[in-house]
Amino acid sequence: MTDFQNRLASLKSCIALTEKDLDASPICPHCGFRPSVESGGAIGTQLLQQMDDQLDTLIEQWTKTLLNNLDDPMTQKNVTELLQASDRLVIESFVNSRELPEPVDANFVQILKTVLAGLQKVTITKASLIKVVTDLGPTTSDEIKKALTGYVDSLTKGKDANKVRIVVE
Repeated sequence: MTDFQNRLASLKSCIALTEKDLDASPICPHCGFRPSVESGGAIGTQLLQQMDDQLDTLIEQWTKTLLNNLDDPMTQKNVTELLQASDRLVIESFVNSRELPEPVDANFVQILKTVLAGLQKVTITKASLIKVVTDLGPTTSDEIKKALTGYVDSLTKGKDANKVRIVVE
């Protein structure tokens, strides 16, 4: 992609150049731009078409790679069990359509990063949650928050907090 961006950035043009200017002279009177020389001898539109085709191929390859990664059984399990319903719908829509959403937004990219980064499931039983709260007896809201935070921290100790998904069973 970097190579593609560099090639695209190396293309030169002049926004002031008109067809009338080119009829009069092969050199732009505004900036000295020479279309026949600047495009490496190829016609600019052909070069842009080639680059467009290459970009289409690149997107197709990335889409296939993403779909292959999402087809992994462990990844599918993470999608099913550990994503919120709205995020799961985004991924399922992509997998079912086999096409990237248009446009690819930051939310879609973040969901993919989360899923492909390897989520870790941490299971909490209802009984253990009830035990943590009932062991406190009558208490303030701050003490309950502190107890629950301590309990969750003990279960997730040593794990990447961004990859942990807590599931209550």
